[in-house]
Amino acid sequence: MPPANRTEAEKVGFKITGPEDWAKVHGDDAEKDFLHIIEVYVTWCGSSLAITSTFSRLIAELQGRKIKFFNVNADDIDDLKKYRSTSKPHFLVYKNGEQLEVIEGVNVPALQKSITDHMPEGLVDTEETDAAENAEDDEYEQ
Repeated sequence: MPPANRTEAEKVGFKITGPEDWAKVHGDDAEKDFLHIIEVYVTWCGSSLAITSTFSRLIAELQGRKIKFFNVNADDIDDLKKYRSTSKPHFLVYKNGEQLEVIEGVNVPALQKSITDHMPEGLVDTEETDAAENAEDDEYEQ
């Protein structure tokens, strides 16, 4: 569960705050066999309120599937510097640490198609998921 002290748009999904968090979705050490949808925004524009309801709906519809939603400020991650000069949100689609797609703007049909096209097979083991979420909650509370 994300921390409580975030804006409404950031409450949907997990916040990536630095290189350690970024490594969990990007590169060789990324979490395997999960689809990661990452909203990239910039400080001066903020996270997109327009996508909040879509993310909330998708999270509810896809509960138990191997997908996680994140948001990240491009100013916090050097790899995302090319997104720092635009007010449009970008949605990065990652699987097994590899970027599969970039969706520019709040394009819900493209986002849904990407999820359908790249969703890993199977369901999440709920015991593992509960343990992982509890560990993440502990990290946020510190």
